[in-house]
Amino acid sequence: MSYGPLENQDLAAAARLLSSAFGVEQVDSERWLHALDNPRAIRVDDEVVATFAEYRTEMAFGAWVPVSCVAGVAVALEARGRGHGRALMEGHLREIRAEGVPLASLYASTQVLYRSVGYEQAGEALQRSIKASRIPSGPRDLELYEVPLHSDLRPLYEPFALRHPGMLRRNPELWARALGQRLPEPRRLYMLGDEGYVCVCGAKEEAVVSDLVTLTPRALRRAWTLLCDLRSMISTVGWASHPQDPALLLFGEQSSRVTRSERWFLRIVHVEQALLRRRYAIDGELHLHLSDPLFPENEGPWLLRVA
Repeated sequence: MSYGPLENQDLAAAARLLSSAFGVEQVDSERWLHALDNPRAIRVDDEVVATFAEYRTEMAFGAWVPVSCVAGVAVALEARGRGHGRALMEGHLREIRAEGVPLASLYASTQVLYRSVGYEQAGEALQRSIKASRIPSGPRDLELYEVPLHSDLRPLYEPFALRHPGMLRRNPELWARALGQRLPEPRRLYMLGDEGYVCVCGAKEEAVVSDLVTLTPRALRRAWTLLCDLRSMISTVGWASHPQDPALLLFGEQSSRVTRSERWFLRIVHVEQALLRRRYAIDGELHLHLSDPLFPENEGPWLLRVA
């Protein structure tokens, strides 16, 4: 058994594993592998039995901290139960630590595997829905205007993301996903003055907010007033949310419902770099005693002093 890069001649075999694991067409799996970074594989007798790829980007913790976002972990059905998934994840963690990447993150289909190599729950991503008739109308004190989907939104998105731990700095593939460019429904991108933007994907009876960035409370209110104005054409609005979503404070009643909940996992790969690269809201000292069987170099005690 060996861990290493996915070679071009192995692309079709890896795509078949992904298609079987996630129930998608092989051509879509191949396109997806091309869009991601650094596809890797476990081989047994020169045959690919497990694969994954990553988004190599940065995660917001007051500052941008390098992170490897693991995606598309797949193990051949006939090869499961033999430790190939764990070997794949251990190989990846050792590789990125050697490259100085302090964090790894993923959404886990099974907790047992990922916890066995040091991942743990770090946050929760929600999908919420609300009846359009329950959205309150607010002030229209910000100019609202439509812009092309290829507009550069980074000057608004990045300061917003840095306020929300766990958000990612987006590469082109992540931007395409955030703006719904993989969806067949029409999309509209509206600027909220110079204080935010909202991207709405229209579908029959439902509008889906694929991306919402607001730097001020009035931008948040203006975005939801826009969605309220759509109520003559749609019956519900869906949006990506989180447990501390400020949009919930705009509604008179607890009118929304959670339609999907998924927890994301984090693994500290290099403790010193992870602590040094982020920012902290308060001064103080933190004493840490850590255990890390995979990386003894991470084991404490550590003293973090912020002044």
